[in-house]
Amino acid sequence: MNTYKRFAARIAGEVDAVVAFSPVNRRWLTDFKSSAGYVVVTPERCFLGVDFRYIEAAKKAGEAAGIEVFMYEKQLESLANLLDGLNVGTIGYEEEYMTVAQFKNFKNALGKYKYIGVSKLFTQERSVKEPFEVERMAKAQEITDKAFMYALSIIRTGMTERQLRNEIDSFFINNGADGNAFESIVLSGENTSRPHGVPGDREFRTGDLILMDTGSMYKGYCSDMTRTVALGYIKDEAVEAYNAVLAAQEVALNSIKAGEKAVLMDKTARDLLASYGWTKEFGHSLGHGVGLEIHESPYQSTVSKDVLKAGQVVTVEPGVYFEGRFGIRIEDMVLVTETGIRNFTGSKKQLIVV
Repeated sequence: MNTYKRFAARIAGEVDAVVAFSPVNRRWLTDFKSSAGYVVVTPERCFLGVDFRYIEAAKKAGEAAGIEVFMYEKQLESLANLLDGLNVGTIGYEEEYMTVAQFKNFKNALGKYKYIGVSKLFTQERSVKEPFEVERMAKAQEITDKAFMYALSIIRTGMTERQLRNEIDSFFINNGADGNAFESIVLSGENTSRPHGVPGDREFRTGDLILMDTGSMYKGYCSDMTRTVALGYIKDEAVEAYNAVLAAQEVALNSIKAGEKAVLMDKTARDLLASYGWTKEFGHSLGHGVGLEIHESPYQSTVSKDVLKAGQVVTVEPGVYFEGRFGIRIEDMVLVTETGIRNFTGSKKQLIVV
C-alpha cells in the first residue's frame, strides 16, 4: 500500500506533520482498523499510536508497511511527546472531524504549534484510489453481484422486504465480505417510490416491483448497487419508466472520463428523464464517490463543483419515483479512467421478471 507515502508527499511544504484521529483517515493511511488511536504523518515518516488492545496486531501491520507503531497509555500526552521529538512547527488537523471541545483539548495538550485544517486534503487524496483499493472494491462488488443472483433465486410471493434484506445481508457474511457497506434497502410495490425507504413487513405480491439497493464491504472497502425487478409480470407504465431510467444511466455512463465536470454527468441523465416530463420524479443526485465510506468525494449533482479524476470510483444511479405507486432505480459502481470507465458491476440491467 502507498497511501501514507502519497499523503506524505502531498503535505510537504504545506505542514510539518498531520495528526489523524478519525477512524476512516487512520484506516486509509495505515490499512489498520481500530476503534481508537492516532496517526502522525510527516513528509518522511508515519507513526501509529494505539492502546494495549491493538498493539500486537498493529505492530504486525506496521512492520509490513514501514509504519512506526507504539503503545500509549495517555493519548494526548503521548502525542505531545512524539511531536516534541519531531521538531515541527505547523500541525495539520481534521477540522471537519473534531468538535470544538475536542480541538480545545487538542490544542491545550500540544500547545505551541500553528494549526492548519487539512480535511480537504484527505478528501482529495482519498478520492483517487490506489490499485489495491480498486481491487478490494472490485471484490466487494463481485460479492454484491453474487448476492443479487442469490436474491433472484429466492424471491417469491409472500416473502417480506425484511426477510429478503436479511437473506442478502447473511449472504455477504457467508461469502467473504466483512459485512454490509450500508444498511441494505429492499422495497416492494408502492414502497419503491421512497428512494431510501426502510424494509418492513410488507409481503411481495404478483405484479410488484422490488427495488434492492445493497452493497458489501471487503477489507474495509465498499460496493454499491441498485437493481429493480418485477415479480410475475410488469405493467406497461413501469416498463416505460424502467427503459427511460436505463437509457438515462447509459448516457451518463458514456459521458464519464477524467477531466469531465461531475455536474455534466448529472445533467445528461436529468435531461433525458426530463424529456419524458419527469423532472420532479428524479429528485436526488446522480451519484457519489465510494471508497472506505459509502458516500465520499466526488459528487455528481446539480450543484457539484467536482471535476472527475482517473482513479476515482463513483456510482451512477438515476431513478424515477411516483408517490404511492412505484419507483425505479438502476445503479452501477464504476472506476473513472482517462478515456472512460471500468464498470465493476456485473449484474444484468435489462428488465428482469422473476
